Amino acid sequence: MKVINRALDRRKRVVAYTVVAVILAFLLLPVTGMEFMPEQDEARLTMLAKLPVGTNLDTTEEIMTMVEKRTMKALKDSEYRVVSVRAGYGEGFAAAFGDTADHTGKLELRLVPVTERDRSQQELREVLREELKDIPGVDFNFSFEDDGLLGGGAAISIEVYGYDFEKSAKYTNEIYEKIKTIPSLKDIDISREEGLPEKVIQINRDKASKMGLNASQIANMVKNYVAGKVATIYRHEGDEYDVFVRLREKDRETIDDIRQLRVTTPVGVSVPLGNLIKIDTRTGPTSIERKKQERVVYIKCRAEGQDLRSVVADIQDKIDQIPRPTNFNVMIAGAYEDMQDTFQDLALALLLAVVLIYIIMASQFESFASPFIVMFSVPTLFFGVMVFLFLTGTTFNVVSFMGVLMLAGIVVNNAIVLVDYTNILRARGMQVREAIIEAGRLRLRPIMMTTFTTILALIPMSLGIGEGSEMSAPLARSVIGGMSSSFIFTLVFIPVVYSLFESGKERLQRRKEMKALKALKGN
Repeated sequence: MKVINRALDRRKRVVAYTVVAVILAFLLLPVTGMEFMPEQDEARLTMLAKLPVGTNLDTTEEIMTMVEKRTMKALKDSEYRVVSVRAGYGEGFAAAFGDTADHTGKLELRLVPVTERDRSQQELREVLREELKDIPGVDFNFSFEDDGLLGGGAAISIEVYGYDFEKSAKYTNEIYEKIKTIPSLKDIDISREEGLPEKVIQINRDKASKMGLNASQIANMVKNYVAGKVATIYRHEGDEYDVFVRLREKDRETIDDIRQLRVTTPVGVSVPLGNLIKIDTRTGPTSIERKKQERVVYIKCRAEGQDLRSVVADIQDKIDQIPRPTNFNVMIAGAYEDMQDTFQDLALALLLAVVLIYIIMASQFESFASPFIVMFSVPTLFFGVMVFLFLTGTTFNVVSFMGVLMLAGIVVNNAIVLVDYTNILRARGMQVREAIIEAGRLRLRPIMMTTFTTILALIPMSLGIGEGSEMSAPLARSVIGGMSSSFIFTLVFIPVVYSLFESGKERLQRRKEMKALKALKGN
């Protein structure tokens, strides 16, 4: 037990080294990187293709046929099972109700299990990006459905809140142009699409009112002339058919035809519709999304090759460089928002766990000092966790944090064994230093047995072999790292802390005795 002897001779140095180690652990956090959940290999890829708005279905089908051929050429036959291509694809409610957009396409790949191929799902995504990037006029983005049911991967959603359509479109495009220069951002896509050019009829309400007409009457008249109106119902053999009546096609082909339509006022005067309306050509959004009762545009993207926290910092830096329009707001959500909320909840759970552990130990030790000494083993686990995650190239994520939460209840066991036996030896009459050294010598073997059995049992899980290992490996690695560092610090740092507490108690006791002697002499 020469190590404990030396540590007790250099108590201040041991405390200083331990504090530096804990601080170093937190400094390693930005280097290691933070993300919400590790990306899982789901053995499937979904890629969406967007051509310019207005592209006909035949052109889209030709492009998707080319995409299919290039995909099968870029991948090995042993890497996929099914390749499915579709021209004309709708998203969200449009897809649910069978509505499609002719200028969109979809490529779906069913891959073989990860254990049967050499390249990961992420590597295959990059291969397809390189293979298809030279097709002009087409934007290819991989769907975020591939990130798994548990929210794996780094799907980032930039939410742009604002009412004005023109300002929103301009501001969103400026953000898009800025962030696409970030190398680690992939699959950048704007949720709001501009629709086809449309004719907008604006009614001069003052003129219409003077003639006894309102906007509703004029709108219904235009609708009846162009779209048609049910005039009667045709019944045949028990079936009913609506009969629509509208203008002949040659009378409604051009905008001038619409302007020449006649409107009859309540007093029976017929006037041209062109005297009451103004027709403009505009391009409006195909859909309007809302969140928190505000209009919002989503810019969705994926972080690859860099941790989520660093990528979000780069995005925020780019957004800050753009002048923000009045009454507009930008928020970064998606996996980043989930990470922040979950980390806050886990931090609170860790704090409650530490408090409950202390309460239980205080009741068992029947003392407040001994469990307080034991709790000094908890901060030391962070050093091992962060160093091991850094060495294995693992980010600090929710799964890693859960490992830390488990370690809070595990690492105190070794300290409990050491402190409890030291108290027993002191009760038998040993001096503090002698009891600390003897407890370290006699409890070394059981502490080593519990530590190494736990570490060895977690090694297969930490290797990340097999399907679904992306979710279990970070937990095993954080536990292994935390157990390793706490084992060393428990045998060296906890005896020093115990010695310092006892020295402090002795000094307080001497002060009380001196005060008592002075009081007696004074009397």
